[in-house]
Amino acid sequence: MHSWSVGLAAFALWQSASAKVDSKGNLALEPLKPSDLGLHKRDTPLVNLQPSASVFWGEPSNVSDLLVNVTLASGQDELLISTDSFSSELSSVSCQDNDLSLTFTNQDTYNAAIKDWDWVNFADNHTFVMIVNYGGCGEADERQPWIVTGATYDATTFNVQFAATQKSWTEINNEMTVEWGSYIQATSASVNKRITFSKTLSHTFDLTHDMDTTLFSKATQSGLDFNVDCQNCGTKGSIAISGKISYKLLDGVQSLEITATPSNIEFDLGLAFGISGNLTDDWSKSFNILNTGLPGFSIPEILEVGPIFSIDAGFDLKAVQGSASISSGITAKIPNSATATLDIVGTDDSSFSGWEPTISTLPIEVSAEVDGSLELFTSVGLDIGVTAFGAGFGAGFTLKIPDVTLNVGAEFDNLGACEGHNETFGVKFSGGVGADLSMNAYAESKDVKTQKWEKDLLNKPDIYAFPSQCLPFGAAPSSPISVSSTSVATTTAPSSTSSSAAKSSSASGAPTSYGSKNATATASSYNGRLRRHVLY
Repeated sequence: MHSWSVGLAAFALWQSASAKVDSKGNLALEPLKPSDLGLHKRDTPLVNLQPSASVFWGEPSNVSDLLVNVTLASGQDELLISTDSFSSELSSVSCQDNDLSLTFTNQDTYNAAIKDWDWVNFADNHTFVMIVNYGGCGEADERQPWIVTGATYDATTFNVQFAATQKSWTEINNEMTVEWGSYIQATSASVNKRITFSKTLSHTFDLTHDMDTTLFSKATQSGLDFNVDCQNCGTKGSIAISGKISYKLLDGVQSLEITATPSNIEFDLGLAFGISGNLTDDWSKSFNILNTGLPGFSIPEILEVGPIFSIDAGFDLKAVQGSASISSGITAKIPNSATATLDIVGTDDSSFSGWEPTISTLPIEVSAEVDGSLELFTSVGLDIGVTAFGAGFGAGFTLKIPDVTLNVGAEFDNLGACEGHNETFGVKFSGGVGADLSMNAYAESKDVKTQKWEKDLLNKPDIYAFPSQCLPFGAAPSSPISVSSTSVATTTAPSSTSSSAAKSSSASGAPTSYGSKNATATASSYNGRLRRHVLY
């Protein structure tokens, strides 16, 4: 039916030699240290146990500016530390078969560490979580959480031997907050600030796609040949997505919030309809144009985000008859001020604003007489699938835009079918452009989606109205427009000098049928004005 050549510039960048991808083709994020980001904690010694700890993942080769921050919080009898904060002070780490030990490079750091870590030996219920990120411990894109219940020391070698058990991220009972977005390199003025993650930062997904020139290849149904061509058609712009997840082992994912903001999103359609025949039944059809995964990202056991971008189209034809082409151009733009915040787990905190598009059009051109109602739409969808700590969720954005409706009617008037023109045949048309935006959230388990909520945020079929116009044609139509149901009105007029009589005299030589042999209306049967309308 149609073919598409999809050029995703982002794919070439994402799959460059320097980027690491997982088995699904997503960008595999790797551990980053605060020093990699220009961030440092100078308020406390590097080896001190803390009630909370933040660890970061990103793309070290700068293929992407994406950053994920995981912050862990602990209770009264459990503390936290990451080797990221003191790895430069270590000479070796052993982490095999539930055996964890560290060796420091110098006595000062060793002494500071054992002074603080000896807290774990003071009570049986004292534990701390050590997040290990060191060469030889796990894969390059993984960190290892260890639950430490005791420690012994060797002052001669600066070695610390732990009584510890390695756990997966879904086995540790700590409150965790996961945030993702884009990272902006810290300036010298902010280096000394505490490590934070701005909720205003987002990761951007490119929505730019050029469409094929044939939107719907010529097909025949119920007596009508129909095709749709599309010149300079496509989507432009991007959408910025950020997210925040709250998780605890016993409660699972407690909240999942996604924020979306558009940037220069534009839909361009240069439409050309080809029509020939007489449609005896309504004809509706919808079809998929594009369905492709955008570059996502993943962190083993913690997070996977995989957007799917789709474009669909469809048409609805009613009482169409004639042989003509109809063309127009439509551009729809989403304001950059629009925003949507989706509460995936619940609904109370979801908010949306500013998504109504602005519409601009080119003049409608009709090559010959045609009659009927035509509707054509494109629908753009972005489905953001999120797997957090093994649980699947997602949010979908569906924007039906533009939704174009054209009502066209052939008309005959021996005084001039269109006001201000002498041509006896013409086509009147009207119509408009609408838009519909809906969003939904779902949970997913074993590829089965359970809808959590759905909201229709925008439903405006009349955002833009085409000016009602009449296009004149001089000759009788050769197209198969039936006028068996048209109205014929006659009036009595003077027989000699009136303009209506003069025009009717020229009409008396007109053909007795209009486009169909079963449509009979003779000019000799009256002396006056003949009007024929095929109205939409």
